[in-house]
Amino acid sequence: MRFRWIIILLAILASLFHLFKTADGEDGFLSKELNIRYGLDLQGGIFMQLEVDTEDAIRQYIEEQAGSIKVNMETAGYTIGIAEPYPEEKKILFKDTSAPEGESVYDKLKDDYSNWIVDQTDEGIVVSPRSRLVTNVQEDAINQTVYKIQNRIDELGVTEPSITRALNSNRIILELAGADDVERVHNIVKEPGKLEWRLVHPPSVTAALTEVELLAPFGGNVPAGTRVFPNISQGGQTAYSLLEEVILTASNIRDVYHSRDNNGMPAVGITLDRSGNLIFSSVTKDNIGNNLAVVLDGKIISAPNIMTHLTDPRFIITGQFSEREVGDMVVKIKSGSLPAEVRILEERVIGPTLGRDAIQQGGRAAGLGLILVAVFMLIWYRRAGFYSVIALVLNLILIAGMLSALGSVLTLPGIAGFILTIGMAVDANVLVFERIKEELKTGLSVVRAVDAGFKTAYVTILDANITTFIAAFCLLLMGQGPIKGFAVMLMIGIISSIFTAVFCSRTFFLAYLGDSKHKTITIWPMFGSTPVE
Repeated sequence: MRFRWIIILLAILASLFHLFKTADGEDGFLSKELNIRYGLDLQGGIFMQLEVDTEDAIRQYIEEQAGSIKVNMETAGYTIGIAEPYPEEKKILFKDTSAPEGESVYDKLKDDYSNWIVDQTDEGIVVSPRSRLVTNVQEDAINQTVYKIQNRIDELGVTEPSITRALNSNRIILELAGADDVERVHNIVKEPGKLEWRLVHPPSVTAALTEVELLAPFGGNVPAGTRVFPNISQGGQTAYSLLEEVILTASNIRDVYHSRDNNGMPAVGITLDRSGNLIFSSVTKDNIGNNLAVVLDGKIISAPNIMTHLTDPRFIITGQFSEREVGDMVVKIKSGSLPAEVRILEERVIGPTLGRDAIQQGGRAAGLGLILVAVFMLIWYRRAGFYSVIALVLNLILIAGMLSALGSVLTLPGIAGFILTIGMAVDANVLVFERIKEELKTGLSVVRAVDAGFKTAYVTILDANITTFIAAFCLLLMGQGPIKGFAVMLMIGIISSIFTAVFCSRTFFLAYLGDSKHKTITIWPMFGSTPVE
């Protein structure tokens, strides 16, 4: 018996501790407010449903691999004049290739790139990804997008953001409780943060005001192996530059940080890793006098002239940046570029006033429900009903404590689940009490009737709650946002209800009937005759 009371006391103390413990950085031992996280619908904030363009992930992958394969082949001693990507057709064309004596570019590509289909054509060597590689790239793109958006949002300082992938889809649910800067969230979430270094082509023409002017020396056509990019490095009117294939990407960066240029203006500090520094050193050595463009999200933010051979892996990117722009660039580059375009399918901004009203109304509804249930149980089951009311109060404390301990978010549907739990919690007691009545009518003593009532009703209680728990678990797996909040509250409520309705209620009965003075118990309705003494 003492062991039962110790378990109940420990459960109550643990719940109260988690409910009132101080948060990190808060003074004191106990907090003045309940330690419960409120969801977006209660606290207010920003809700977004995002979609990852998996086809764009393939296009980006093709473009990146064109430069990467070319560099790797040339490092191995092979020569590739032009690596021309065709993203829409999912292929790369290698022109003007040559190999060391006794070797073959075609055989080398087939051996080193088994996930690619390699074909020899009249134009050159064409490589295209196999279907399994395409599937892996698309799946990785979605998972990386979730991870990288999570890292970016964490850098913004948003408290407990919720970023989840919809099951078996390319959609992402983003909930930022307490956030209100929609424009900045757009910038952080949508812009890929794709950083590249490319040489300007040709060295004599760094920029032109229009694409027509830029391409005039080439007969109006884009030269093979190059692309046109908007140039915003000078500020004011946008110019255009012709750039060659990718030399370096953010994957070659070891560290990125806030810095200052020689004039004290905000700049982005970069430290390259070992392989990136080797490539950077080689490129600057062979291209003195040319311009090396820094491209962020498809726009040239800086295009400095290479004055000398650079060997230091540390340098800065300068431009007409504000402190906030530098901060956002650091966040995006540090988290890594998004592997695909992200579209915003749905967006809602929820004010905190609605949340406060919902909490107050939900509190009143829960209080009213508790009072009505308590009154019914006291009238219909009297002393036994009193024990069920005590168990119900304990149940609510344990639910709140478990919600806090698990770090789960309380949402508006969660409040509905909380209120539903109040009614469900006494359902188990009703089953037990009715079974006790039946046992008393057969002539059993009070102690034996109570023991038989709990034992026989326990299987039914467990069966009913397990099936409900399975349904709630399916909601948790398949649902999103508010549905998850309801499912979590329902699952917590089921676990707590079984403990309080069966274990705690029986403990109260045992404590009462353990006293030799108590040979009877009032379990019949307050109004009407008592069938059995």
